Amino acid sequence: LINTTIIVILLEIHRLLTFVGAILLVVTFFLNNSYVENNSVSSDIESDTATDLTDDTSKEFNYAYVTGAAMIGAFIASFVFFTKSKAKRGLLS
Repeated sequence: LINTTIIVILLEIHRLLTFVGAILLVVTFFLNNSYVENNSVSSDIESDTATDLTDDTSKEFNYAYVTGAAMIGAFIASFVFFTKSKAKRGLLS
């Protein structure tokens, strides 16, 4: 009974982390898309006003890196909890 309860809890944590990871995936996509639209480099290389590609001082931080790292962490943790539940059920050799 206790072992079954632990397995159910592990699977619920796995499900929650998978859902959080999916939400973070969508947020990361929209943050990155917004960043690219707001910080696009001029494609006119011949122009005197073209932005130097090595000058990153005018660019703001891309917060998609933060949500992307959190998303990867959530998916890794979800996988760990899923693997633990399978090990408790004896499905891993």
